[in-house]
Amino acid sequence: MENPSDNIDANRAGTLEIARSGLRFIYHQTGGRLYGGRLLPLSHEAGKIPHQGITACRPFELILSGEGPNFAARSRSIGGCASLMRFKGMAEERRADGLHVTLGYERAEPALTVTQHFLFPREDIPVCRQWICIKNNSPEPLGVEQLASAVMHHVGVENGPDAARDLRLHIPFSGWSGEGQWREFAPESLGLTSPDSAHYRAVSNGSRASAEKNPMAVLVDTKRRISWFWQIEHSGSWMWEIGNLFYKEHQGLYWLAGGPNEPFGGWWKELAPGESFETVPVALGCVEGGFEEAVGALTAYRRAACRRPHPVDDRLPVIFNDYMHCLWGDPTLEKELPLIRAAAKLGCEIFAMDSGWYAAPGENWWPGVGEWKVNEARFPGGAFGRVMREIRDHGMIPGLWLEPEVVGVRSPVSARPDEWFLRRHGKRVAYNGRFFLDFRNPEVREWMLDINTRLINDHGIGYIKYDYNIDLMQGVDSASGGLGHGLLEHARALHRFYDELAARFPGLIMENCGAGGLRMDYGMLSRMQIQSSSDLENCLDYAPLAAGVAAVCLPEQMAVWAAPSPDGGEEDTILNMVNSLLGRVHLSGRIDLLSAPQLSLVREALDLYGKLRGRLVRMRPFYPTGMPRIMPRDVWMSWGMRNDAAALLGVWRREAAETRYEITLPADMRGWRARILYPQKPAAGDSLEHTADGRLIMQIGHPVGARLLEISAS
Repeated sequence: MENPSDNIDANRAGTLEIARSGLRFIYHQTGGRLYGGRLLPLSHEAGKIPHQGITACRPFELILSGEGPNFAARSRSIGGCASLMRFKGMAEERRADGLHVTLGYERAEPALTVTQHFLFPREDIPVCRQWICIKNNSPEPLGVEQLASAVMHHVGVENGPDAARDLRLHIPFSGWSGEGQWREFAPESLGLTSPDSAHYRAVSNGSRASAEKNPMAVLVDTKRRISWFWQIEHSGSWMWEIGNLFYKEHQGLYWLAGGPNEPFGGWWKELAPGESFETVPVALGCVEGGFEEAVGALTAYRRAACRRPHPVDDRLPVIFNDYMHCLWGDPTLEKELPLIRAAAKLGCEIFAMDSGWYAAPGENWWPGVGEWKVNEARFPGGAFGRVMREIRDHGMIPGLWLEPEVVGVRSPVSARPDEWFLRRHGKRVAYNGRFFLDFRNPEVREWMLDINTRLINDHGIGYIKYDYNIDLMQGVDSASGGLGHGLLEHARALHRFYDELAARFPGLIMENCGAGGLRMDYGMLSRMQIQSSSDLENCLDYAPLAAGVAAVCLPEQMAVWAAPSPDGGEEDTILNMVNSLLGRVHLSGRIDLLSAPQLSLVREALDLYGKLRGRLVRMRPFYPTGMPRIMPRDVWMSWGMRNDAAALLGVWRREAAETRYEITLPADMRGWRARILYPQKPAAGDSLEHTADGRLIMQIGHPVGARLLEISAS
């Protein structure tokens, strides 16, 4: 890109705006420096921001070793040395991936430059991806303790002591079998009450980026109906923070986000003379409207600019996986054959063998994995090859489960040199009977590429579920930084591995799994076609989980288990299928033992999915009765997918005493007509009524049941 100083007078005074893609970033320029960083929809009037104390609003946040905050930050992640940087100017350049805008800064002592990057992928999508690059131009090393990827000031529309009064913060909490659970908070409930140092911080430490919270959030101004949202696109430690900034006469809220820093994530980086460092990317945007409008913008952004294109993006083939309520990681030829035949008859297009294929029957394989060779005791006489041939002969793509990043402590692979493994304080990191391979080592990446190549070429594998069941926690050793920097290096090296794998096998379909959805981030999802939503075994609670996850990742990337039980009856079958019809069908369970009526319902659902999937990839999530919850349990709930002319809405009755449920449609859907789409044959006690004021009255006769509705303008 051209030198930023070529495009704008760096010494001018006044307002500097970056107005692109329906967004407006507003800065104040004076005395050769840049301050502020306000974000609003382009259509919204900015209003006046008092300039008193504006110098407290840095456009980025940088702390060097030996230079603490230059005002009383009081545990907040603000107040670094950005105010000492002179503004060089702005430049922009159109590239294949969108419009790149940069703001340049420099400092004479110590000599360094900072470049603030803005990428606008599409003009019609109000999302910008940001990151920061710092370069050491001095003759001595520089220690960097903090460098946020993105910063906003004057968050909200009004400023002053009551700036946060009308804001609501939506945070997606996560946990094993409880992913994507959104909760809404008023600022005072998060401690944003005192007039000085109050702040709220979300932090994730370790290599499972969504183990406790998903790396994103939505902030809504409920009075003025404007929403801000952000997504940290990194497979490791991350942090975002929102708080009060009261400095001299200046009053307002700030927000910042990025990867790890030294206080939160143990990250520290020593920059050698001439060396550069780039932060992790953060996507952020702003729309007029509330939570759903924000999720809609993120959904459009993820589709257009946040994943590697793949032939299955719009086809969404139906997957059968033999794990959930099925073989539970104990596959054999005899067990697989009836499942393969049943899956093919139902219309499945991918058949995936999950864990256990590399271990002897009855073996505790957890501490012994790492070679990823077919176990001959489990599959004698070439039985594994026959399973894969049977899958192909039945017209399906063979799939396999793999956990490539770990080596069991009792595995022969553990005898490899220490340089093959991630270490902390010079010792191999051990977690629950496993070591971690160091993907920064080119030999490790090439070795694992060869393992994947062997499995793909020898057995015709076209789909691999990549799992990750443990966590690196605080980080690993690095030659030029703290433990957090070692973890960041490893995450980036892991991404390079999957890039190399995709280049070698561009048709390979990859699923991202992390003990379910505990590594659900767009560092991984930009490279994977499918995301495991959870390991949740209870189908009754899967609907609210899927509803939340659909706002965290693309619904068409969201694999939802549908595992009807032979003992569950027809309503259990319907509920399982409705759970998955709004995302990616991940069929499982003993489908070879289902009754004829149950098989008919599964086949009906899959036939319907074949007709719907081309529409789903052009729809966005919506929640007419609010975001549902696993706990406390919403006994009635709904969520769906929509565009401007039609919608698909799932409705669930979960042991509710009341048989009727009232759904108020969004204002722009008033007058639309609804019908029960699945199942086609109404059950006893089912009914659907329309009211003149745009409400639906749904009645499900069974205490536990689900229905899929189609709602359209015509």
